[in-house]
Amino acid sequence: MNSIGEQRRSSIMDELSRQRVVRVGDLSAQFEVSEVSIRRDLERLEQLGMLKRVHGGAIAFPADPPGWSTSVCGEGLSGQGTYRPRLPPN
Repeated sequence: MNSIGEQRRSSIMDELSRQRVVRVGDLSAQFEVSEVSIRRDLERLEQLGMLKRVHGGAIAFPADPPGWSTSVCGEGLSGQGTYRPRLPPN
């Protein structure tokens, strides 16, 4: 049987597949858990290669075209940051 955390992470991935971006505060309210719990869930999902964490939430992975990566500078999901595409290392 799946733990509550596993079920929540699965629901987070469902939301991410629909919206392409999730925010810690929104997920915390939706699942009625602390933001710390959501951050742990996002960290675990990132370790599994399922999403990319950014300031304030996460984005669907891969969010970039194959062979490219994005560096996020500034405030991430707040809209104040700058996204800089970079070519992969040779």
